[in-house]
Amino acid sequence: MPIAQIIVAPRIVAALATDADKIMNSLKLALVEGLSTDERLVQITITAALCAPVGCEILCLVHHRAAEGRTEAVRAATAQNLHNLLHESLNGTVRVRLIAVDQSQIAAFDSQETL
Repeated sequence: MPIAQIIVAPRIVAALATDADKIMNSLKLALVEGLSTDERLVQITITAALCAPVGCEILCLVHHRAAEGRTEAVRAATAQNLHNLLHESLNGTVRVRLIAVDQSQIAAFDSQETL
């Protein structure tokens, strides 16, 4: 259930549009491999900020189900991988946050055609 929300500064949009499919595939692979999840459960959205953000030019927030196998070291490695991927692909400053949510705190429902 990893859900990645990535917000990019306006100056990054053109670079993103050029390689969007490649970047999305790389992000998906990083989440699937890093968090050991089913690729059908990954949700990624990339949106453009309307103005230059305060802080880093690229913000990547990933909410995921907490699990014993997703240790602090696993999450840190995944965050580093996502950071490097976004930084190298888009040539901007990047902030990544992985946020683990206890399963008992999650209510979810997906369209069945997505599974």
